[in-house]
Amino acid sequence: MQITPLRPGGLGLDRSHASDSVAAVPRTGDVPAAAPAPAPSALPVVHAGLRGLDAQRNQRVAGAQQALAYLDRLAPRLRNLQSDLSRAAAGQPVPADRLESQRARLDQLWAERATAAGTALDPQLHFNAEQPARRSFSVRGLDQPPQARETLTLAVGLPSAARPAVRVQLDPQATPQARADAFAQALAPLDLQAEADAGGGLRFSVAEARWPQVRDGLALQGEGRQFASGRLHRVAADPQPDVLTPAQWTLQDEDGARQALQQLGTALQRTEAAREGARTVLDDDRAALADAAPARDAAWAQDFGTAFAARLRGESGPRDSYGRQATLGAALWGLGRQRVERLLDAG
Repeated sequence: MQITPLRPGGLGLDRSHASDSVAAVPRTGDVPAAAPAPAPSALPVVHAGLRGLDAQRNQRVAGAQQALAYLDRLAPRLRNLQSDLSRAAAGQPVPADRLESQRARLDQLWAERATAAGTALDPQLHFNAEQPARRSFSVRGLDQPPQARETLTLAVGLPSAARPAVRVQLDPQATPQARADAFAQALAPLDLQAEADAGGGLRFSVAEARWPQVRDGLALQGEGRQFASGRLHRVAADPQPDVLTPAQWTLQDEDGARQALQQLGTALQRTEAAREGARTVLDDDRAALADAAPARDAAWAQDFGTAFAARLRGESGPRDSYGRQATLGAALWGLGRQRVERLLDAG
C-alpha cells in the first residue's frame, strides 16, 4: 500500500473528495465557517430546473403575450372611434371634442406600438412570432423596372467590415423575380430583404429596429447610366405607410373622416387576425407542454435510474467508481490526522 506523503497543513488528499473525520472545534467567539459546497457530480442533476429550457419557444411565447396585451388595449379604441365616426357620418350628433380626444388617445397608443407590442407585431398589424417585425420601404429609381444594364453599389452608412458595401447587377432583360432574387442575395450581409412588387419594381424590408439606420444612411452608386457614378450618394428610402395614421386624420372634414373609417376597418380586421395568431401560439405551447412533459420526464427518469445503477455497480464512470470509494471510505472511517502522522513517524 502506498501512502501519499503529507503536504503542509494536512493529508495529501484532494479536499474536494475527502475530509478529515474529526472536525476542528471553534474557539469561543469564532464564527463557524460555512460548510464547503459539495463537489460537482458527474451524474445528471435530478429534475434540473433548466433542463427543459427552450429559448426560442420562450421568445415566441413572450412575443405572443406582449403582442396580445397591446392588441387588447388597441381593439376597444378602434371600435369606439369607428362607432362614433359612423354615427357622425349618418348624421347623428357626436361632439367634435370627443372625436378629437379619441383620435389623440389612439395616436398616442399607436406611437407606442414598437415598444409596447414587442417585436412580433409590425406596422401593418401583421403578427409573426418567428421573426422580428420588419419595415417595408422602396428606393426611388428601383421601384420601377430598370432602363439600362448597370452595376450598382449599395451601402448603409459608411462601409466597414461589419457593414460592407455590396454590388448587384441591374439587368433590364431579367424578370422582376430574378432581379429581386439577385438583390436579396447581394443585400443579405446588410440584413436587407428584397421582393418584386406588382409593378415590376423592387420593395425592400429591414428589421424595424434597424430602420432609422437605413432611413438615414442608405447610399447608392451607379455607372452613370440610370444612377450617378463617382461615389456613394444618399438615396431616399420611402417607408410603406402604417396601417394606421391617426396623426394625419382631420375628422371634421368629410374626406378625412372617410379615410379614418377605411383605416379603422382594415386595422380592426388585422387586429382580430393578429389576436387569433397570438392566442394560437399560446394555446399550442400549452398543449405541447401538457403532451410532452410526462413522456419526457418518464423517459428521463428511466435513463437516470439505469445510469445511476450502473455507476453503483462500477460498470460505468471513472476508475474511482462508487464501489471503490465506498470500500475506501469504510476503511478510513475514524482515521484522523494525528493517527496518520503517528503511523508515518513510526514507519
